[in-house]
Amino acid sequence: MNLAYRTILPLAGLIILLVFSLALNYFLVKRYRQAYREWSRVTLDPLALEQPPALPDNGANGRLVLFYGDSRAAAWPEPADSEGFVFVNGGVNGQTAVQMNLRYAAAAAPLQPDIVVVQVGINDLRVIPALPDQKEAIIAATADNIRQIVSQATAGGATVIVTTIFPVQTPPWTEQMFWSDEVRGGITAVNHAIQSLAGENVLVLDAYALLADEQGVLRSEFAADYLHINANGYYELNQLLRAYLLQLS
Repeated sequence: MNLAYRTILPLAGLIILLVFSLALNYFLVKRYRQAYREWSRVTLDPLALEQPPALPDNGANGRLVLFYGDSRAAAWPEPADSEGFVFVNGGVNGQTAVQMNLRYAAAAAPLQPDIVVVQVGINDLRVIPALPDQKEAIIAATADNIRQIVSQATAGGATVIVTTIFPVQTPPWTEQMFWSDEVRGGITAVNHAIQSLAGENVLVLDAYALLADEQGVLRSEFAADYLHINANGYYELNQLLRAYLLQLS
């Protein structure tokens, strides 16, 4: 190898390492700033009371259906061909079951919904990898807060359609440091608790069974990303939801 190659190859390697280091640092700073913004938002408005559900048009007639929960609820479109129902979305991105439980009296109860569709819990369970010694307490608290949301809604005269927590996929490598398979175990445990809520004025829509494959992973054809579902997933959910609504009409 001549002198030029002996000089260029190490230099090229250093440049590649430098570029990789700069890219990694950019990614980490971006994630930190995103996390800081989210923390700041939650600090100022922990229950997202500054994001009230959008009220229906004054001319809208029908039984009021409120979607209530986290980003999965916030992204849920109203089902087509559902005459006799008016839909309001009260989902809030990033919210936990405990936040939605505490939020209900101020943000949901005043709407006096006839039907409340609840999808929440994944944001509570996502913290298990950061607090592994509190896993069982997190699972129990998540299930209890969902139960309390259901209780508040039924006490206000609503019929509740509570959905099991959607399945997830394995996250990309950029999220691996914040993830553990214990999250999937938490989803399974809380979904068992949700199934037990079925009773008078409470229906359970098993979204997990609809969206998961044989391994309990979110099906690719329904995935927008590893946590959220796409239009195909919501279409299938709305087929079920419409059948539930027809039972209540």
